[in-house]
Amino acid sequence: MGHTSSFAKYQHNAVEKLLVGIPKDANYLRLSIRYVWWLVHKLDNPKKADVILDQSEKIALKINDYLSLVDIYLLEALLRSRVSRFDEMFSYLRKAGKVITENKLPVRSQQKYFGLMSNYYWLKFDHANATKFAQMATKLTEKYHLTDGITTAYLTLAAENVDVEAKDKKRLYDKMLQAAYLDSDYTQRYLAENYMAAFYLQTKQLDNALKHAKESLKWVEKYGRRASFSMAWILLADVYLEMNQPKLAKEYIYKSLKMSEKIEDLNRMADSYTLLGYFHFYIEKDTEKAINYYLKAYEIAKKNGNATGEYGAYESLATIYADAKKYEKAFWYQQKAIALKDSVFSKDWALKMNKLELEKKESSLNLMAIKNKNTVLQRNLVISAIGFIVIMSLGGFYILNSRNKFRRLQEQQNLRNRLSADLHDEIGSSLSSISILSEMLAMQPKTGSNPEVMQQISNDARKVIEKMDEIIWTINPNNDEFLNLEARLKSYAVPLLESKGIDFNFDFSGDLENRNIEMEKRKDIYLILKEAINNAIKYSDCTHLEVKGILENEKIKLTVADNGKGFDQNVITQRNGLKNMKHRAESLGAKFEIKSKMDEGTIIFLKL
Repeated sequence: MGHTSSFAKYQHNAVEKLLVGIPKDANYLRLSIRYVWWLVHKLDNPKKADVILDQSEKIALKINDYLSLVDIYLLEALLRSRVSRFDEMFSYLRKAGKVITENKLPVRSQQKYFGLMSNYYWLKFDHANATKFAQMATKLTEKYHLTDGITTAYLTLAAENVDVEAKDKKRLYDKMLQAAYLDSDYTQRYLAENYMAAFYLQTKQLDNALKHAKESLKWVEKYGRRASFSMAWILLADVYLEMNQPKLAKEYIYKSLKMSEKIEDLNRMADSYTLLGYFHFYIEKDTEKAINYYLKAYEIAKKNGNATGEYGAYESLATIYADAKKYEKAFWYQQKAIALKDSVFSKDWALKMNKLELEKKESSLNLMAIKNKNTVLQRNLVISAIGFIVIMSLGGFYILNSRNKFRRLQEQQNLRNRLSADLHDEIGSSLSSISILSEMLAMQPKTGSNPEVMQQISNDARKVIEKMDEIIWTINPNNDEFLNLEARLKSYAVPLLESKGIDFNFDFSGDLENRNIEMEKRKDIYLILKEAINNAIKYSDCTHLEVKGILENEKIKLTVADNGKGFDQNVITQRNGLKNMKHRAESLGAKFEIKSKMDEGTIIFLKL
C-alpha cells in the first residue's frame, strides 16, 4: 500500500510538471506510459494496462510520437509474453521494429527492441536467434552506455550459454547482475537475482544460492507483481530442498501455491504442484500424494496450453509409476512425453531425427552389401517393415481421431475468442477513456470543474452500458428464437422512427418467429438489419419504412424497404455501412442485395 501511495504522489507531481508547455495529447501519452509501467508491475493490473495501451497507441499515431509508440508496442509484447501468446507478442515486436526502421529512431529504442526480441526467441526455444538479438542489444548498451531497459538481453545470454566453461559462465552472470543494478527498470533486479540464485543452485554453491534468492525476494517485495512472489518463493523452496531443510522448503511451496491460486496464475500453480509432487515422492516417500500433485500440474499445464509443463508432468509420472512397478502406466506416460517432445524441443528433436535418418541410410547400405548372403535376414526385415506399417497406420488413425477432437476444441475456442474480441473492441475503448479521463481529472489541481471532461465521461459510460447490453443479449441462449431478435430490433428502431416522424411497419411471419437462430448468426442478422434501418433514418429522407421477414423453402428472407430519395449505387458502394453489411452477410454465407434508384427509395435483401 505504501508503494501505491508513493506512486500516486509521484503521478500528481508529474502531472503538475507536464501540464506546463506540453500539448494535451502528449501530456496524456507520457503520463499513461508511466502509469502502465506500474500497472504491469507493482499494481499488477494487466487488463487495465492493455486497455490504456490501446488508447495510447491511437494518440501516439495521431500526434506522430514514434518514440512513445515503440514503448507502447514493447509493453504490449511484454504483456503477451506473460500469458504465452507468442504470436501476438511477435506481432507487436514487428510493429515496433517497423516504426524504429521507418523513422530512424535512436539507439535507446533499438536496444530495447533487440532485448525483447532475444527474449521472444528464447521463449520459442530458438537458441541461435535468441543469442543473436541479445548480442546486438548488449553491444548497443555497452557502446552508448545505456541504462533504460538494458537487462533483458543479458538475462537471455545467461540463460542461453549453458555449455560454456564454469569460469566464463560466472563472468557472464556477474555482468548480467551488474547490468540489472544499472537499469532504470528496478524490476530487472529481482529477475537478475533470481537467475544468479539458480546459477549457484545448479553449481551446488548453496550458501550463495540462498543469499541471492533472498535478495530476489527483497526486490520482489518492492516492485514485483503477485506472480513474482510465487516465483521467488518457489526458488527459495528449491534452495532449501537442496540444503536438506524440507520444513522450510514445504513452507515456501505452500506460500507459492496459495498466492498462485488466489490470483489464478495457472503457470505458477503448475510450478507449485510440480514441486509438491517432487517433495512428496523424494522427501516424504508418499507415492500416492506425489501422483496426485503431478496430475494436478499436468491438468493445469494442459488447460493453459503449456506444452513444457505437460512434458515435465508426463516424465515425472512415468518415473513414479516405474518405481512402483506399474509398468503399463509408466509406458503410457512415457509415450505421451515422447509425443510432446517434438513441439517442446523442436530443434533438438529435429537434430536427433536427422541423426536417425543418417543411421537408417547407413544401415540400408550395409543391407544392400549383404543382400545376396543372407536372404533369411532380408525376409525378417520385410516382415518387420510390414508390422511397422500396420502400427503406423493404427497410429495414423489415432492421430486423425485426435485431430478431429482438436478441431472441435478449436471451434469452441474460436467462439470464445470472438466473444473476447467483441468485449475488447466494443467495450475496451470506452472504458479506457473513462478510466484515463477520471484519473487525469482527479490528479488535476482543484481550480474548478471541467464540464467537457465530465460530459465525455458520461457519454462514454452510456456507450459502455449500451454495448454491454447488446453483447449480453447476443450470448444469452434464451434469445435464440427469431421472435426475440424481432423484439430487440423493434426496441432499437421504434423510438428512432417515432422521433423522426417516420411511419413504419414490421411484418414477420409466424413460422419464422418460432425458428431458432444460432448465436453467431443471430448477432450478424441483427447488426445488418440495424445498420439498414439506421441508414434509412439518417440518409434517405423517407416518410415510410417497412421491415419484412418470411420463411421460404426453409430459407430466411428479410427485407428493409424505404420510400426515400434513393441513391446512385455506383457512387455510394464504398460507404462503410454498406461494406459492413456485405461483410457480415458473407460471414453468414447469406445472399445480400441492395436495389436503389434516385427518388424511388431503397430495398435491402438478405437471404440465408
